[in-house]
Amino acid sequence: MKKAIVSIMAAAALFCASSCQLAKLKRVRVAPEPVKVTVMVARQSADVSRRSYVGTVETSKDAVISAVHGGTVKKINVVRGQRVTAGQILAEVHSPSIESSLNAAKASLKQAQDGYDRAKKVFSSGSISEMKMVEVETKLAQAKASLAAAQAAYDDCAVKAPFDGRISEVQVHRGEYVTINTPLFSIVDACGLEVVVSVPESEVAGIKERSRALAVFPALGDVSADAEVKDKGLVANNLSHAYRCTLRLLETPKDLMCGMVCKVYMASDLVHGIVIPSDIVKVASFGKYVWIIDKSGRVNRRTITMGGYSGKGIVVTSGLYEGDVIILEGMDKVSVGMKVQTQEVKPEV
Repeated sequence: MKKAIVSIMAAAALFCASSCQLAKLKRVRVAPEPVKVTVMVARQSADVSRRSYVGTVETSKDAVISAVHGGTVKKINVVRGQRVTAGQILAEVHSPSIESSLNAAKASLKQAQDGYDRAKKVFSSGSISEMKMVEVETKLAQAKASLAAAQAAYDDCAVKAPFDGRISEVQVHRGEYVTINTPLFSIVDACGLEVVVSVPESEVAGIKERSRALAVFPALGDVSADAEVKDKGLVANNLSHAYRCTLRLLETPKDLMCGMVCKVYMASDLVHGIVIPSDIVKVASFGKYVWIIDKSGRVNRRTITMGGYSGKGIVVTSGLYEGDVIILEGMDKVSVGMKVQTQEVKPEV
């Protein structure tokens, strides 16, 4: 009997201890993990344009170099992509007829010069008439002119670069026979690159010649270069109703090549402001706002004023300041006064 009573009392004590421990566990509150958000830091920009255009790099000057005389290509001195200077010999064409004409002209000049030298000695002694001496001088002049023409034709067999540039195409091979005007090389002016953009008819009136612009080249790591409007087309494209405008680069970035794509921002539209992605702007009864993290590290709302759209996003002209931390992702999970865990990124705007 005593053993039973002792067992009951032990069980009761164990039950009480367990209940007390459970009560303590219930009173412990587990803090929730902070919401994770992605943020950006506001930066002022002085080269933000409300309008942007997609441009293509083209050369301001190019040429197809052809053969002046028919013949066999004896030597090729350049390869595709090579930089050349004006007057540099690109290839040599061997023409037997041109070479024969040059040799004949040299022989004729030698004969005419010898006849002139003999006649001059005799003329000084009075053995030949003045008329005969004039005839000898005329033959000498004709021989010199013939040699000059033959020498020019021979020199034209050396194909030369018409201006400084780069060889874009080599269309001939050594030993190949070419005829007059056969294309041998294509050359582009590597230092005279331009940017061509298509401007909608609703915006072309705002673009003036010599207006400044900024060109950004993604293929070169977003390298930028100043440019100015060289000319704008007078006739619109029949399908797109856009006008072709050409911009001259004031300085050519290193490694820039024809065919590269760029973004062009017109300087007449350049404004000061902070650029943010358009999808983070919220609309409420009191206006447009974005979520920010204030100096205390808590989430808050900030009303903004937009200055328009640009090729990089929305231009904010008031409401945001240099260094403000703006929430980009995770804003649907936050509320005013909340503490969050941040991860900063550079937005692609």
